[in-house]
Amino acid sequence: MVDVSAKEITTRTAVARGFVRMKPRVVRAVRRLIENPEEYASMSGAINPYGDGRAAERIVNALLERAEYESSTRSPTHSGKV
Repeated sequence: MVDVSAKEITTRTAVARGFVRMKPRVVRAVRRLIENPEEYASMSGAINPYGDGRAAERIVNALLERAEYESSTRSPTHSGKV
């Protein structure tokens, strides 16, 4: 590993260009949402049938809490198997 702690701070600038190709029906749908507040309100209030996107976070937290609980309640003679 190289020690760069004494290296002088530099500034760099990058420029990028991208291109997005969308089907006309997608463009129309987006335009409708942008231009029509009622349409946007209807879409933004819809319930996602796949959840809120935070299920993995909740699962990890539950597993961590369980592991912490099990490690705090484990006796020296307990094998750890349930």
